[in-house]
Amino acid sequence: MSVWRLIDRDLEILKHEDCLGILGYYESLLKEGIKPNESIPSEDRKRFYQVPAGSRVPHLVVRNNIEGTIDKSVVEGFDKLFQEGIKVVGALTSVDGDHKELKQKFEDREFKPGEERIEQTLMIECIFWYRARLLRQRQRETKHKDIFSTVNHELDTLKKDMQTFIDFTVQASIISFAEFLERSGYPKEAATAVKVNIITLHTLGGVIVDSEEDLEKMRSLENRVEKKKKEYFDPSYM
Repeated sequence: MSVWRLIDRDLEILKHEDCLGILGYYESLLKEGIKPNESIPSEDRKRFYQVPAGSRVPHLVVRNNIEGTIDKSVVEGFDKLFQEGIKVVGALTSVDGDHKELKQKFEDREFKPGEERIEQTLMIECIFWYRARLLRQRQRETKHKDIFSTVNHELDTLKKDMQTFIDFTVQASIISFAEFLERSGYPKEAATAVKVNIITLHTLGGVIVDSEEDLEKMRSLENRVEKKKKEYFDPSYM
C-alpha cells in the first residue's frame, strides 16, 4: 500500500525530506528520555549541529535515495503519524462507540495533530537546529551567529511548513487506510482489527507497509455487528 509521495507544493522553505529528517531527530530525542515540553540538552545540540566533514549526517534524508538514507528513527516518527490516521478511521467506524472523544474531536474539526506538535518546545527546537544544520552544510563560510539569525527570522514559516507536513501526512493516512480496507474486502467496522505498520519509505514505491489481522478481535467485531443487525427495528414493517 503506497500512501504518500514526496511533493513540495504546500511548503515554503522546508522540503518533505527535511520534515522527515526533523521527525527522525525528534523521535531519537524522545527515545533518549527527553520530554516534548523540554529543551534539547546543549551537548545533543552541539553534536547534531557540528557534524565533522566526511561524517554521516544524522537523520538526513536524501530525496533521490530515500530508502538508502532514512534511519530507524525517521521510520518510527513517520509511523506514529500514520497510526494517528488509523486511529481516526477506527473511531469513525467503531461499532461500540469506542474512542468517542476522538470521533467528536474530528467531527468538530478540532483534530489538529500538526498544531498540537508544533506547540511543543522539543519540536520547535528540532526544527530550528535541523534548519540551522542545513544552512551550515550549504554555507560553510557563514558565521554561526548569522545562520542562527537567519533561522530565527524564518522560524514562523518553518513551523508552518512542519505543521502542514504533519497534517497532510495524517490526512493522507486516514484516506489511504480507509481505501486499503475497502480494497482488501474488509468491512469498515474492521478498522480496529487490522494492524498496519510502516516498514520503510521508498523513493519510487512511496510508503511500504505490513498488515496483520487480529483474528480474535475480528471475530468479536463480526459477532457484534451481527448482533446489532438483529437488534435493528424498522417501523415500516408494522
